[in-house]
Amino acid sequence: ATPPSSLPSPSTMPRTKVVVRNLPPELPLAAFKEVLDGAGFGGRYGWLDFVAGKSKLPKLLTPSIAYLNFHDETALFDFSGVFAGKRFADEKSGKEFRATVEYAPYQKAPRGKPRRDRREDTIEKDPEYLEFLAALEAGPQAAVSAERLLEKREAERAAAERANGGKAPVKMSALMQFILDKRAAANPKVDRDRGGSSRRGGVGQPL
Repeated sequence: ATPPSSLPSPSTMPRTKVVVRNLPPELPLAAFKEVLDGAGFGGRYGWLDFVAGKSKLPKLLTPSIAYLNFHDETALFDFSGVFAGKRFADEKSGKEFRATVEYAPYQKAPRGKPRRDRREDTIEKDPEYLEFLAALEAGPQAAVSAERLLEKREAERAAAERANGGKAPVKMSALMQFILDKRAAANPKVDRDRGGSSRRGGVGQPL
């Protein structure tokens, strides 16, 4: 048995996955498996992926490709010794194809059993999903009218005036508040003389 051509020895690069190229375009997967079983490799690989080729006579021929992941390196090298350069005849075109065996660039292979998602079949207990169902059962809610919003704002304004001694509170921008706070921090005495207007929201009237 010989390793795939132009590749390191098994002692320096232990790999178990190969790609078989230049298979006949019309070669079915079942026929390829029969060839594997006939050569004694039926139970020596665990994963197989077969990409069928295309045959558009008389010029365009796209060979088939097979990927195999063997159980161990010994099976891989035995396979390479048998199938590297093996001749396959294409029934449709009558041409002969010589297979090549190489290490697969990506050595990982899919697992036999997919991992189960722990969240599977748990949507009925999801809080957001339950909230969504409750909203559907409640139906669409009527939007607040403009008159209702105006009444709410008037009530808030009246409450603010009562809290400010019957006067409308002075609105101060964030920039002005920042300037006053910075000036008060730099000169606390001036802030006390002004009665701390920036903190009371007034216009600097003495008590």
